[in-house]
Amino acid sequence: MPTSVFRDQPFYAILPEERSLQASLAVCQVMDGSLALPTSDIENARLTQQMAPFSDMCVPTSTWKLWLGTRLTAAGWSTIPAGAPLAYHNFRPAININNSVLGCAELRLDGYWELDYCKSKRCTACSFERTSFLHFRGLCFDKELEARFRVVGSPERRPVFWSHQGLLIAWRDSLGRWQMEDPNINATLLWRLGVGSDYPLGRQLWRLEREMCGQPAGHKLHASLSSCAAEEFTCSTGECIAPHLRCNFHYDCPDRSDEASCAVVEASNDALLKQVPPPPLESSEDATLQLESSITLTRVAAVDDLNMAITLEFQLTLMWSDHRVNFRHLRATGQGVMLAEEDSGRLWRPLLRVANLDGGKLEELGRRFLAQAVAPPTHPTFNDVNIDPVFEGRHVRLHLTQRFLARVACYLELYSYPFDQQRCAVEVQLAPESGGEAAVRFSPRTEVRYTGPETLAMYTVKHVDRVDATENSLRVEFELHRRQGVIMLSTFLPSGLLLLVSWATLFVQVTALNVRAIMSLTTLLVLYTLFANMSRSLPATASIKLIDVWFFFIIFLLFINIVVHICVRPTTPPTTEVKVFASTQPQPDPGVPEAPRLLRWYRLVILPVLVVLFNLMFWLVVLTQ
Repeated sequence: MPTSVFRDQPFYAILPEERSLQASLAVCQVMDGSLALPTSDIENARLTQQMAPFSDMCVPTSTWKLWLGTRLTAAGWSTIPAGAPLAYHNFRPAININNSVLGCAELRLDGYWELDYCKSKRCTACSFERTSFLHFRGLCFDKELEARFRVVGSPERRPVFWSHQGLLIAWRDSLGRWQMEDPNINATLLWRLGVGSDYPLGRQLWRLEREMCGQPAGHKLHASLSSCAAEEFTCSTGECIAPHLRCNFHYDCPDRSDEASCAVVEASNDALLKQVPPPPLESSEDATLQLESSITLTRVAAVDDLNMAITLEFQLTLMWSDHRVNFRHLRATGQGVMLAEEDSGRLWRPLLRVANLDGGKLEELGRRFLAQAVAPPTHPTFNDVNIDPVFEGRHVRLHLTQRFLARVACYLELYSYPFDQQRCAVEVQLAPESGGEAAVRFSPRTEVRYTGPETLAMYTVKHVDRVDATENSLRVEFELHRRQGVIMLSTFLPSGLLLLVSWATLFVQVTALNVRAIMSLTTLLVLYTLFANMSRSLPATASIKLIDVWFFFIIFLLFINIVVHICVRPTTPPTTEVKVFASTQPQPDPGVPEAPRLLRWYRLVILPVLVVLFNLMFWLVVLTQ
């Protein structure tokens, strides 16, 4: 092994390819170094001497060869990228070093520094400290120290990478490739695939030249060479980023490789994995998977009294664990990650149906599938190329939240209408396609909530809770209390006023039969029309409702009033003898005929008593319902 591996810091490595200043700075940083910048005459002389063998390779027609790690700013010359003031320089005498047009510095063959445009291309000299090294990941080293490589300058050719145990990564012109060799046995271990002579930094595809790590010769594997720490992500070009920037829907690597291969679910290609529910954990005594659930009624969209159906929107969340798969790219404990369609398609998920669906099909408004870690992950070893932590399936809670719009049947008990309180329900069942009743069931602990408006147009929603059902069904019941305000104004008040009008006709002169009859018949027809309109808004049932009793009673009274008007005759005064001579005395006024006694009793006693007694019994029945 060359002794340069252990030389004092700093030491230099010449990269004999022409690059821009920014590209030179980037490649040195990827190698865990910095762009060379001598800080003394001794270091400047050493760098100039090390550059001499590359004079025919680096800009052959020019005397300036290498970029230096300094740049002219408003505050003067400073180091890059740190921005510290330049403490040493070796610019040629008699030149204006503050020329803002020429803001970059280069090293000449004679050791002097030269000003130049920053857009030019020059060779690169990287400076390394004694603690600088790179990690090679993807093989099966026994110790982490064995996977460390250092950049070593090589005269008249590209630098090489030496490891602690003597392995060598070098460019072979005759083969046109980078390869890892073991000089101890004079053998090539593996070589990098791909076209191009760029340095083997970052994540690359390699091919085994001989059997290694349990893999046969010719096997292709991904390996990485970078300065990244074990917890950092290595971009394909060798840059390092923090682990939380991996798969965060934002490009942080220059080559955008941090957003590649972001699948969350690691599962086999077994088709049964998506069809058969996961068995319970080994620590569970029950052989049935229990789904923890919570259901939220978000709103009651419509109540169809005529067809006895209710349209409602609800949200159902199911939670379980699947220890047959592993997960990556999850957040810290307690923070869920939404699964894409590709990831969720690899997992089993329960299929649902609504038992009391009123025709049509269940409409799914939206779906959200989350994976939430409940325990710390398992971190990869120093040999793993993929540094993404692995979350075991038994330590991950899956949350499937679905929003549905369903029209469910609800039998309306209308005897107390319009003072009725209906008890309706929505019953969600596990479809047989979910794996069978014996394999999965709902947990008895279910959270039920109602988040919609309590007051609807015609009803008030109250008492939303779960009732006991079978193990593969989830039944949520709620009460609908009808609001009587509008119905009282549109039904009871008009019918009562019509009864008063009919009662008032009993006080019209008995001789005005036409007036009494027309008014009574009109009130009866108007009341019947009101009753018919009300009946059309309710389901056709054979049972009698309280509202029917109310209308039947008033119709009966109006009919009796009409009969009374027809049957009652005015009382005629006694006849007198007719005289043939004309009387000079004024004749007495015969007066208004007196109403019969029965009519007076009926309008003042019988009818009011009947109305009062009926109302007492009617409203007593209403209050006791």
